[in-house]
Amino acid sequence: MLGKVSVRCNRGICFSSTVFVRFFVSLLVLFPQRCHAHQNIGLTKATVSLVGRGSVGAIYELLTRVLQNNSTAASHFLLEMVDTCSAEEDSFSSELRRSHLCFTIGPTNDGSGRVKIQGTSGVELARGAATYLRQYCNMSFSWQRTGGNQVSLPDQWPPVGHTSKTVFRRTEYSYFQNVVESSYSFAFYGWSEWEYLIDWQALSGINLALAYTGQEEVYRKTFNAFGVNNSQFGNWSNGPAWLAWSRGQSMHGVGSGGEAVSPNKASVSLTLTWMRAQADLQRKILARMRAIGIVAILPAFQGNVPPVLKTLHPTANISLQGTGRHYAAWLDATDPLFGHIADRYMTTLLGDYGTDHWYEADGYFTAGRPRGCPSLEAPGTMPPQTQDTGCLPMPSARPSIPVW
Repeated sequence: MLGKVSVRCNRGICFSSTVFVRFFVSLLVLFPQRCHAHQNIGLTKATVSLVGRGSVGAIYELLTRVLQNNSTAASHFLLEMVDTCSAEEDSFSSELRRSHLCFTIGPTNDGSGRVKIQGTSGVELARGAATYLRQYCNMSFSWQRTGGNQVSLPDQWPPVGHTSKTVFRRTEYSYFQNVVESSYSFAFYGWSEWEYLIDWQALSGINLALAYTGQEEVYRKTFNAFGVNNSQFGNWSNGPAWLAWSRGQSMHGVGSGGEAVSPNKASVSLTLTWMRAQADLQRKILARMRAIGIVAILPAFQGNVPPVLKTLHPTANISLQGTGRHYAAWLDATDPLFGHIADRYMTTLLGDYGTDHWYEADGYFTAGRPRGCPSLEAPGTMPPQTQDTGCLPMPSARPSIPVW
């Protein structure tokens, strides 16, 4: 379910809900969450690109990995990045609404028997090569836990015929991930698992994906600047397998801070070493995604704060919900402190990870009813604050409303 609204930035976004229902709204926005932070690092709206480009070299490296680390097999493809596809489009694409993104499969016509793939991005090149490998070579590509890649290199590569065929995307984006998938599936992924998954994304034509790893380090440094120490932050965050819900305001201190998640398992707060290691992993993930041409959606600040902040900043409009140490704390988007934290957060985020200008704010988990904000009355309801929150009109904003 996709929706478009005219979004403005500066004072932030007011999110609230009274109960947790199986519904949330994620705001995928093509603008800096805070105008000041964006301007401070020298980025302007003119630099924004909705689609990643990637490089030919990165796709050759991907194909080498996928084809049993065989660079000779990868060289069977002649890859070329193009701005447009000129070959005759396939009948499936021609009958449907399509975007400008495409790939072309055809012969090289040089007697080598190689396959020529042209594409408008690295992802299109990977998708084109994967189409050939699936349809002509009977290969398949899937997650490791569902059987993994089924690759058998042929003694002789099948020819593609004498004419080229072009396949256009029906829509500009192929989006991947749910905000809680980082805990359901990726909680303990290392680089080898992420490398495999990113390759699968490209082979599957995914060009827009969440990049959620390493955000605790950004939040830690941000909240340090407002008086929250490392121990307080580590105890407030959930443990690694439950981070999706401390990121999404639903629960805190679960699987961390000394609370065991089962009688036989001890639990500790998130350590500085762990958070920094995750930040290093995120940099590798982002570097690979951008090299291939997958646009990374980074997490935005939406007002979810450690409850101790209410003590440190008693005049701030912070709403608490919950009992004991599992309080959720929600900072009103119209409170001046929200703007200060958002500025610091975005400056830290962009300084640590760069940006593809896409951000996601996962704001409709259990967060109480902050004073002055409407509750979420029904699925599909978007508060006025979400649509008009302050300083500069940004007509290129692209909100997305996933519902499950």
